[in-house]
Amino acid sequence: MSDNCHYKEESDEYDRFDQFMENYFLDPNTGYLDQLTFRVDIYECNEEYVVEALFDDRQPNRITIQPNNQDLNITALFLTQKSTESLEPIERTIPFPFIINNKNITASFSNNILEIKISKEEDKMATGKGLTIFC
Repeated sequence: MSDNCHYKEESDEYDRFDQFMENYFLDPNTGYLDQLTFRVDIYECNEEYVVEALFDDRQPNRITIQPNNQDLNITALFLTQKSTESLEPIERTIPFPFIINNKNITASFSNNILEIKISKEEDKMATGKGLTIFC
């Protein structure tokens, strides 16, 4: 019986994610934020959710990724044009329809694309701590 309950919880999470995806990409603010900050794409795979942040016009110096309950906060730090030592932050928050602090989150950066993978399964070892990538 507990297996059925676990399956039901997973099914509810997947249904909420499908509804979230539909709402997220139909929201006109999503396209506006893509132009104002950096473009974000979200995919669902068999074992994980994938968030891609595309930095087309300039490469960040450093990126921090912070799960915060149901939100995934991405902060990209760019060198300012006025100073080579000053960093300008550009932030984007991706809301999820479920808590992500209890999931394994990994990230990589290549060819101006940040790829974040969030496991679908809960990870008892997940700390909810953020990641920093130096580009």
